[in-house]
Amino acid sequence: MPSQPLTSTGRLIPFLGRPHTDVAPADAGLAPAERLRRRCASGFGNGRDGPVADAASLAARLYQELRAIHALALDEFYLALHDLYRFARARGRSALINGPGVGSAVAHRLGLSPVDPVRHRLPFEGYLDPGRTFPPVQQLCVSGGGLPELAADFRSEHGLPDPDLSGPPDRVYTREWHPPAGGRAARAAIELLEHPGLGVIARTAALVRDRRGADAAPDGLPDDDPATLAVFQSGETDDVFGFGGHDTRDVLPRATPNGVDDLAAVLAVTSSLAGDARDEWLDGPGESQLAIPEVTEVLAPSRGVLLYHEQVMELARRVAGLDPADGMRLVKLLWKRDADGIAEFRQRFLQGARERGIESGGADQMFDLITRRGPSTVCRANHLTAAVLGYQIAWLKAHFPAEFGDGAT
Repeated sequence: MPSQPLTSTGRLIPFLGRPHTDVAPADAGLAPAERLRRRCASGFGNGRDGPVADAASLAARLYQELRAIHALALDEFYLALHDLYRFARARGRSALINGPGVGSAVAHRLGLSPVDPVRHRLPFEGYLDPGRTFPPVQQLCVSGGGLPELAADFRSEHGLPDPDLSGPPDRVYTREWHPPAGGRAARAAIELLEHPGLGVIARTAALVRDRRGADAAPDGLPDDDPATLAVFQSGETDDVFGFGGHDTRDVLPRATPNGVDDLAAVLAVTSSLAGDARDEWLDGPGESQLAIPEVTEVLAPSRGVLLYHEQVMELARRVAGLDPADGMRLVKLLWKRDADGIAEFRQRFLQGARERGIESGGADQMFDLITRRGPSTVCRANHLTAAVLGYQIAWLKAHFPAEFGDGAT
């Protein structure tokens, strides 16, 4: 393996664990919204993935998200989250956020998320819907222990009060939040969480550096590395974080995953929610649900099977011309098994499809698929994040097995 740092191919993000090198942003005198905009433009997170393949799409996406964040009065919340991320990184920790927010271009640009939402066509409205009425509670996952001390040091340096003793001990930040769309005020919060997978990568890379003098940080890996995929295709993943469950190890050899999209789908179909789609995903869907051209592209990352919230949202937009936020509302109606709400949404869906020239039979068929599979769909952004980290761990296992064995224990 190379003794020099790996060159990013742009296929996968850099590992979010190199020594922190960012210069503190000189933006203290600016309004929060402008501070956040400038940090996104600068890519202050050390989680950048090289040249932007579609700069225009990224710029448009960032503009939309920053407007939504400002409308939700969450500029300072995101700045605090980024400050905590930088604080953890400056103390040698690897860090990333957890939850639906990983599908945000703002989070990706700040280095908080390993998932490029433009490349993966992930809508942000599920998390940043301006009509949101409940406060965000965001977790920042870090490598290593000592979280209460890390949280206390951050609060002290930034002049933040200690959290309410009734809350989680590693809650770092809370702020009263008033939903602009109406509703009761509540507390927005940021919590620290230890992430074992990040720790395995950091320890293994350190062992390789000490023993071999090589840089093994899994930066910018191609997602079709044969040795790494062989680890998954063999099902020998009991020591690969996120892929160690019996069901997952059983499915992997049958799935023969060929990249991160397939690995995310494996995690989805072996989850408690989307498990009923396992055989359909492994065997391939019937041709009937692929009859509409707009649908084929949306379902392509999951082999033609509807697995994700984000796919429901995109289908609502592409087939019926509805707003992605409406698509997320449909997901919530399906979760609740709200028959009246679903029936009302069907009429809007069919009308929108007709206006876009899609035959009623095809639109009916598509909505039937959504109502059948929608209640058990899962968040694709979360599963992509877990797949990226699992892939990076498997790459270390494949190429540095001795150090990996010691780093994983």
